[in-house]
Amino acid sequence: GGHANVIHVPSAQKMDLYLIGDDELHAWAMQHRRRERIAGNDVWLAPAEYVVIRKLERVRMGGSSRHLRDVRDILVHAGPALDPAALRAMVASRGLEAALEAARNTPD
Repeated sequence: GGHANVIHVPSAQKMDLYLIGDDELHAWAMQHRRRERIAGNDVWLAPAEYVVIRKLERVRMGGSSRHLRDVRDILVHAGPALDPAALRAMVASRGLEAALEAARNTPD
């Protein structure tokens, strides 16, 4: 599915890895990625909107409720890194409104 995880065992922090594809969402994500310096290394990060969409698609395909919690947390903590208008447009174009609403209403 073009998705994998890397887990830093000492801290239990998890990072999602998305393999680049050739659809328009991947192209958009590559144009809007950002470079961050983490632990002295430059890494490229996908836009928050891209991660939200991919996680909502996983939910629709029968994925773990963990994706709903991840989306809820991204929506709460992304701040200015998230463009609400762009996210709304992407959600609508993919018919993910119900999944997004479920994420917003997911309890802690």
